[in-house]
Amino acid sequence: ISNILGELLSDKKTSVFCNLNDEFICIINSDTPDMSGDIKSAIKDTTEFVRSNFNLNFIAGMSMVHEGYYGLKSCYNEALECMEYKFFVKYDIIEYNTIKETSAGIYYFPIEKEVAMIGALKAGDYEGSLDILNQVFDENLSQTKPRIEMVRCLVYDILGSVMKVLNDLGETDGSNIFEHFRIFERIDSCKTVVAMRTEFIEIFKEICEKAISKSIEKTSQSIETIKEFIDTYYYDRNLSGAMVASHFGINQSYLSALFKKYTGEGLLEYTMKVRMEKALKLLSESSETIETISEMVGYINVKTFRRTFKKIYGFTPSMYREAVKDK
Repeated sequence: ISNILGELLSDKKTSVFCNLNDEFICIINSDTPDMSGDIKSAIKDTTEFVRSNFNLNFIAGMSMVHEGYYGLKSCYNEALECMEYKFFVKYDIIEYNTIKETSAGIYYFPIEKEVAMIGALKAGDYEGSLDILNQVFDENLSQTKPRIEMVRCLVYDILGSVMKVLNDLGETDGSNIFEHFRIFERIDSCKTVVAMRTEFIEIFKEICEKAISKSIEKTSQSIETIKEFIDTYYYDRNLSGAMVASHFGINQSYLSALFKKYTGEGLLEYTMKVRMEKALKLLSESSETIETISEMVGYINVKTFRRTFKKIYGFTPSMYREAVKDK
């Protein structure tokens, strides 16, 4: 790089190259007041040559012009500040005179967006969470040269939101979910904002998959608990969808829809099935009257019990009992 760039800059310019703190530095001295165009042209030609011949890419940070020996400090500091902005590009020339006029350090991530993002991730809504993430990135990166401090704060805020979601997901089973996702290591390893955005998208996808898995597992456990409640209190005449919903603190309509979705049968249908199975056992193993048995399995009216029994099995309770005796 020093050979190529030095040769391209040799016309009326003196260039000195050195390595400092793992940075490759080029100091250019010239009597020409405005030489930025020539320098950028030389860097561009060098970049293209190195890329095509050695398959290497590099980013150049270019300071403003400063006079005198003591101006070297300003040149160095400005070039270093330019290199902070390599975060935004894959390979490019970053000029100090463009980044010094960057936008104010205010970024877009309102509380309502954060709340919506967290809610979408917890619900396993990948499309919804991705839409919010893209809105936030697009809004902030639409600025020509956003301040590097602003982007860092934005990234920390998004990481904080993700941490809240992971904390809630991890609490459900006590697992060390942070080690599983390694979000800090993954984001920290990104070299550009584009790579970071891509990594966030992948993290969001994994979190949503985990959230859905947790939701299904939790729902499955809840359904089993509801079944156990019905199996235990089938004899209660007041047992109904409203009673079950009230006991578990769930909206009745939501409970009915959820139960139907995960069991394939309605809540009342399951309750009736449990009662009929208990009635079969009592009819075959006890000498209680049919009226008493109907009360024992939660029916107020024996006629309703007889009608339901016949609808399910195709014969009356009396016929079933006689058949069992004959057998």
